[in-house]
Amino acid sequence: MAATDLFSLGRVFLTTIGCRPNVTSRREANEPKPHTNQQPPVKPAPANPVKPRRRFPTPRKRAVARRAIPEASEVARSRSQFKELFAQQLADHTLAGRRKLAKALLDAVPRTSDNPVESVRLLGGAINAAKEGASVHFCFEAADLMAKQYDVDALAVKTKAVLTMPLRADNAANAAENVREAFDLLDPLIAEEDFASAARICSQIKPLMAADSTLAPVLAKYMRRLIASRAANANDTGAR
Repeated sequence: MAATDLFSLGRVFLTTIGCRPNVTSRREANEPKPHTNQQPPVKPAPANPVKPRRRFPTPRKRAVARRAIPEASEVARSRSQFKELFAQQLADHTLAGRRKLAKALLDAVPRTSDNPVESVRLLGGAINAAKEGASVHFCFEAADLMAKQYDVDALAVKTKAVLTMPLRADNAANAAENVREAFDLLDPLIAEEDFASAARICSQIKPLMAADSTLAPVLAKYMRRLIASRAANANDTGAR
């Protein structure tokens, strides 16, 4: 074959190679790209600035001024009306009857909030009726109401009532309740160094321990506390 023909065939071959389309590139271009689960980052929403809450000053509770106890002469003048209103309850002199009277008098106290004389008359009558009915509970309830409204010492009223009333009551359950109520006086009396009154109350309730077996350990605890507090007070007094 002539050299010219060989050159021509080579040129045709090279031209053919150079013009062949890139099948692989087209195939890659046409194939779908694999799907990925990765999502584009989500921009956080701008946070709304929290406005500080306006603070209002807490209103101070006004101290309720307690009234002075009305004069005994004013209270005495209301006695006749008192007897008329509670004549039926006053006629029952049993312990249970006196407790009912004390309860009735206490229930009537809210209706006399605008009448200090009548209110004191009812509260004083409730204390006396509770003492006659051997109910420390009603005595203390009346004393607390009186101290809330009038310038009196509730602890002094309660202590005097317990020391001047029968605690044995008419059954063992009521006697045990009286002892438990009286126990509540011992801590404040010892704290105020009124050791004499605390000792008298312990002596008064000691015979009632048989009413409830759980009472004796409590009394023993208070007796130890009373003796220790009295000794510590005597040592402090002697060291001065």
